[in-house]
Amino acid sequence: MREIGLPRPRLKVLSLFRIGAEGQRMRAYEAWETLQGRRLSPDEAERLQCSTGRMVTSRGVFVCPILIDEPAARMGERLDETARPFELRHASCFTCHEYGVTCRT
Repeated sequence: MREIGLPRPRLKVLSLFRIGAEGQRMRAYEAWETLQGRRLSPDEAERLQCSTGRMVTSRGVFVCPILIDEPAARMGERLDETARPFELRHASCFTCHEYGVTCRT
């Protein structure tokens, strides 16, 4: 990376999200791989990026960058419309919780 001009390269390895092409290549999420209906402790919830962050795009505001192609993850047109909880119903939420995935630095 330094050879191509990045003076301080950083690499972040994320767990696999079994959505899109990855869901077809390896396997999709199993029915039990979900947080839907599960109560998280305040500490668990705080570790999830979606508890305090949003992804603003030209198509609206989404709960997280992993789900910007999921219509159900779109929370509104403007950021001020999204200051509310998001139900952790998507299987990708399970990966974030179980493996500590975060886009925070």
